[in-house]
Amino acid sequence: MTWTQENSLLLLCSRLNLDNDTKQKIKELNLKNLNWKYLFERSLAEGLFGLLYKNIKKVQIEMPPLKEFKELERMYYQNLAKNMIILKELESLLGCLNDSQIPIILLRGASFLKTIYNDIGLRYFDDIDIFIRGNHHEKICKILKKNGFSPLPFYPDRYLKDSINLDIHTNLFNISRIRSRAYAIKIKNEEIWKDARSIENHYPNVLSLSPYDNILTLSIHSLKHSYAQLIWFVDMNEIINQTKDNLNWDKLLQRAELFNLTRPLYYSLLYLKKKMNSPIPDFVFNKNMKWSYLEKRTLNFLLKNEKIERYGELLFIYGIPKKSHKLKYLFELLFPRPAVLSQVFGFYRLFLIPLLYILRLFQMAFLIPKESLRFLYKVLIPREK
Repeated sequence: MTWTQENSLLLLCSRLNLDNDTKQKIKELNLKNLNWKYLFERSLAEGLFGLLYKNIKKVQIEMPPLKEFKELERMYYQNLAKNMIILKELESLLGCLNDSQIPIILLRGASFLKTIYNDIGLRYFDDIDIFIRGNHHEKICKILKKNGFSPLPFYPDRYLKDSINLDIHTNLFNISRIRSRAYAIKIKNEEIWKDARSIENHYPNVLSLSPYDNILTLSIHSLKHSYAQLIWFVDMNEIINQTKDNLNWDKLLQRAELFNLTRPLYYSLLYLKKKMNSPIPDFVFNKNMKWSYLEKRTLNFLLKNEKIERYGELLFIYGIPKKSHKLKYLFELLFPRPAVLSQVFGFYRLFLIPLLYILRLFQMAFLIPKESLRFLYKVLIPREK
């Protein structure tokens, strides 16, 4: 996908507040001649339909009575209604969790609706994610079941009530799913808990991540999903803009180094600086790093807003120092544990496991681009300059 006028409009509208310069750029686009069907579909895929709808209205331009724009409006109000239902259920659950004296950290979408977005219809999210300490897991599960949530098959830490999904995390980076990812990410859970802050005064045990940890976890989350949605960059951009007066960039870089996340952070900040004009100081990019072929290619695709398929998961390997650990990571990526394999394919029978591994090989052959073969060939030799 190239940066056509439609994609330019989507990017210009991907922020909560439009300055005069951005408004003028939107007005200069010939909106009546845009491919609105494509723009509507793209905004849904990127999770940006709410921002696109609100910001087009905010600019106060004359809009044609297009079917797709009316559908955009419908999607915004449908998302608003859905989020109201989720937040109402969440409020009830948070009260029970707070009364239990168990601290939890609310993650991503649900947290951002309470801390970043001033309109709950703007941010789409699928489920509620909570981060807990491992020793509270059993008690949290009992509270969820008592409140009508049931565990999903194959996903022991995912609970469902009506149409509301809730995920329990005992680590922020899903290392329990791909254990060898721990070679690339050095988690310091207590550092994260130490910097977490209360979301609301009447729920002192319900916390949100610090801005630093939010930026780092969003960098990892978007990388893990191969930058499938621009909404994660919008989240990071809003965190930076809303905390820029107090954001200590040296602290963010030090924290990234502590967690071994310097490279994933760089990928995200480079995009934010070049495409969303985020107020990121130049010294952040002065770190002297050698870039591999796959990293260069990924960053090139990312800055063109072209999808990178499975590159994201492969890029974790550049944070793994030992060659033997790189091989272990690759092996687990190709041949995950049976419990994870059952999640991938949605069923589990012991005698079918060999067949599932064969299906996994075919799946990866289709999902991993041909260019990745060069990466697999070169993964155990020094990086290119």
